[in-house]
Amino acid sequence: MRFFSPLAEVPFCGYATVAAAVALADRIGPGEVLFATRAGTVPVAVTERDGVAYSTLTSVEPKVSEIAAADLDPRLPVRIAYAGARHLVIGAATRERLADLDYDFDRLAAFMRAHDLTTLQLAWAAPGGTARSATFHVGDPFPVGGVVEVRISAGDPRIAVTGAATRIS
Repeated sequence: MRFFSPLAEVPFCGYATVAAAVALADRIGPGEVLFATRAGTVPVAVTERDGVAYSTLTSVEPKVSEIAAADLDPRLPVRIAYAGARHLVIGAATRERLADLDYDFDRLAAFMRAHDLTTLQLAWAAPGGTARSATFHVGDPFPVGGVVEVRISAGDPRIAVTGAATRIS
């Protein structure tokens, strides 16, 4: 399985993988399917309850590596997270900083291509959380794919897709 955006091919896309598994289950019935991706083999199990399809994706082995950068939020040190594609994860100190996400599209795209990054995830942790349990609001610039930004807020099911690599301590 290969993944393309308007401008680039990326090694993995959880959203598309889950959608493909559910579409296959709609045609051939529930069960486990294995997808061969550039990131590795990705199994997705699809079950059905009361006429509703539920899917469970098991990502490739996630990993997190440090990056030389100043922390914006000391609770969220800057890291590169990987669960099929590399994402630069930066903690915003305030919700206002996250809301004011502004960047040079072409320069960020060049930086990301030079570092083999798929997205940049600027995350703000809402007050009251802990290192293991927090509510996040996230902006995901994707200039290498030609997309200005994807906004993800607390409670959005897409958080589970990117959360695999960001939960590692």
